[in-house]
Amino acid sequence: MKKLGLFLCFSLSAFASSVRLYNDSPYPLIAVVQGADGKKLGEVFIQPNQLMIWSDNSGMTGYQEPSKSETPFSVLWYCSEGTPYSVTPQVGNAGMVTAQTSQGNRQCKVKPPPHPGGTNQLPETEFYQQQPVPSEIPPPPSPSP
Repeated sequence: MKKLGLFLCFSLSAFASSVRLYNDSPYPLIAVVQGADGKKLGEVFIQPNQLMIWSDNSGMTGYQEPSKSETPFSVLWYCSEGTPYSVTPQVGNAGMVTAQTSQGNRQCKVKPPPHPGGTNQLPETEFYQQQPVPSEIPPPPSPSP
């Protein structure tokens, strides 16, 4: 009887609609999950290099297969200031989505730090693209004798 209860518990939760969201960008992003009908199903704020799982939790109340209007999902990634970052259409239930492999410009606006003189010499908003990280960091220069 105990085994049957555990089986039912795990099998019911397996039917919840879910999408794994991985922010592999250098920016904090907002992931918005939409149904196939364009209805917003949820959103999650995700820090860089963080994995989150969006779920509709329908499996917690019993078997409820995702409706045809919900699947496939689309995931829209937004920068924290609200500008579009990237989009992944046609995501299946229990699919995995990453921000960097999605379609889009994959850039966020970042305000530069203030100039020591009190004014910014750069425009107020600058676009920065992710730069490749060197695989090996060179040692600091040795002091001159």
